[in-house]
Amino acid sequence: MTMPYPTRSDGPLVSIVTPVLNAAATLQQCLDSVRQQSYTPIEHIVIDGGSSNGTIDILRRHAERLAYWVSEPDCSTATAFNKGLAAAKGSVLAFLNADDWYERDAVSRAVAALEASGADFTYGAVEVHGLEGSLGILRPLPPALWQQESLYQMPVPHISMFFHRESLGRIGPFDERCTSTSDHDQFIRLLAAGCRAVELEGVVGHIRTGGDADSLKAFWESWAIAGRHGAPSGRRLRRFGRYLAVYAIRKLAKALLGRRRTAQLLARLGSRHVSA
Repeated sequence: MTMPYPTRSDGPLVSIVTPVLNAAATLQQCLDSVRQQSYTPIEHIVIDGGSSNGTIDILRRHAERLAYWVSEPDCSTATAFNKGLAAAKGSVLAFLNADDWYERDAVSRAVAALEASGADFTYGAVEVHGLEGSLGILRPLPPALWQQESLYQMPVPHISMFFHRESLGRIGPFDERCTSTSDHDQFIRLLAAGCRAVELEGVVGHIRTGGDADSLKAFWESWAIAGRHGAPSGRRLRRFGRYLAVYAIRKLAKALLGRRRTAQLLARLGSRHVSA
């Protein structure tokens, strides 16, 4: 029998912002994961970019449970994040994409960790899912590597991050030039501002593969972000070559072995990101 999670009804208000565009197949699970949290002082804000596939019907059915939602064309996920921030009232902020979902005690663990540590934001591991089911665990890079690696890649899963409002106030809004990697740019600015982090134990949430973050477009944006934040050209070129080699090897492995077997092989080889 599954033991119930202890419910916490006191504590700071947590604002969760969800950007969505034509995600009728996954949005319900996302909304349910927020509604079923063991921590109750939560407001859920959904920013829809003008969906046309039934997403709006789902939002209308859940309107009474949402603190705020709007559907109108926007330019990118970063734009939606900024709209959500403008509407948010909580002193703790988080961002959950419409394809993803939380563990039931994710918010409770995050708030407790922020309160106990005095840190500016949390981070942790997530489980990666594809069409075939679970592909393994995406673990954050160790903090000792953040300064070195954050210029070239997002070191932690964004949905595992819960922020004190003051920490985001120190760095400003999401950069809307980054259509699919604004979280990466945000992370670099958090480190530059001296923000401190605390790790959450266990799996915080679940993400699906196949979004913009898995694309070559996201790599090109990360390349530009690295340049804007001062990464040397030679190092960026080496990273670019290595990324293309790994990208090609993964594509070949998926063609020969299939996505699940490739993910299992990556896990055995110690890859941080096992989603093939």
